Amino acid sequence: MADVRSAVLQQRPVTDALIAMIATATARPCGDHESPPDGSLADGYTYVYSIDGGEFDGPPFWSPESDGILVYQIMSVGYDRDHVEWIADRVRLTMLSRSPAGAFQVPFPAMAGLAVVHREPDGTSPGVIPEGPPANRVYNIPERYRLAVVST
Repeated sequence: MADVRSAVLQQRPVTDALIAMIATATARPCGDHESPPDGSLADGYTYVYSIDGGEFDGPPFWSPESDGILVYQIMSVGYDRDHVEWIADRVRLTMLSRSPAGAFQVPFPAMAGLAVVHREPDGTSPGVIPEGPPANRVYNIPERYRLAVVST
């Protein structure tokens, strides 16, 4: 395919950067729309997937000044409540904590032609969700985030 130049916001680089940021911040594997191949319940892990929602704003979507809101769900997974809450707390700190000056404490990874300029929760988390029989129980915490993305 020929090299296509466009100001249309692309989701793939944002998803890739988000997965890398969560894996680094939690020091645990982070999967791409599914459990990571190197994830284990003993250590816990996360996975990220894009979900319906979001919006595009500003000038026409093809314009260099256009921006958009992309919505992601980050699933924290662990072997018990304490464990999964620790992982989800790390995710929340990574996504939302700010310095006294107002900047995000964990910067979003750089992406060619794009920048995430704002992050916020999208609704409330249902809390810890236990799944499976007691002997094989897995605990999950799903949380949704809205990312404001602009072309640079």
